[in-house]
Amino acid sequence: MVLSVAMRPSNEALLKTVLLLKQGGLRVEELSLRRDGDVLTGRIVVTGKESKARWFVEKARTLPFFVGADLSA
Repeated sequence: MVLSVAMRPSNEALLKTVLLLKQGGLRVEELSLRRDGDVLTGRIVVTGKESKARWFVEKARTLPFFVGADLSA
């Protein structure tokens, strides 16, 4: 599964991303981030339960560190 994220470029945002992935039991296979102005955009390839990946996306959308998050199979 692929998670697409957009977040504020801060250490807190990166740490929260790692924490949410760990809490969801998702294993990171590939991670790429790039800075586009005032936003970090990224693609995270994960393995784990799809319900946990959806949980990650929903949780990320509620946090101020994130600008957006989506899941694609």
